[in-house]
Amino acid sequence: MRKDAHRPTYRSWHSMKKRCNGTNGAYHKTRYSDRGITYDPSWESYDGFLADMGERPDGKTIDRINNDKGYYKENCRWATKEEQGNNKSTSVLLTLNGETHTLAQWCVIIRIPRSTLNKRLKNGWSVERALTTPRINQRKDKQSRGSIQRQGDPGWRRTLHPPEDTTDGVQHGERPRCLPAHHHQVRDALS
Repeated sequence: MRKDAHRPTYRSWHSMKKRCNGTNGAYHKTRYSDRGITYDPSWESYDGFLADMGERPDGKTIDRINNDKGYYKENCRWATKEEQGNNKSTSVLLTLNGETHTLAQWCVIIRIPRSTLNKRLKNGWSVERALTTPRINQRKDKQSRGSIQRQGDPGWRRTLHPPEDTTDGVQHGERPRCLPAHHHQVRDALS
């Protein structure tokens, strides 16, 4: 056994060769060798690979920049799992105002759950509408809207812990709700 066999760089090189040669199982055979994904002939030797790629940095593995091309110096980099996850052939790319990111990256940028963005697109929303429409999470956003409205608009109040006998119809133990400050006046006028 080679003395480098335990090193991360060697393991990446060895795994890459097995994927391309179809000796790493049926899944890899379909995804690599059957698609014609090969590696640079100089990478047949570990020393050739090491000369081109250098030592593997901590927390990174080898990644092909263009997934339809093989493993060679100009098409490979050391990448994190997140970078690789955004560089998969199955990644969905979305473009808004000339800016292109994967669906996962857009979710981070606009702070929206992936499931929400997926549902919007599956329901036929345009990319622009799906990425620019604010998300309204009824449970969380009701609380934050109530806080914002209470701070920014004195005409709103938030009933957080209604007393046993309230005048606005909220019974003790019921879910709190936002009501305009004039709500009591309107109700009293109708009584």
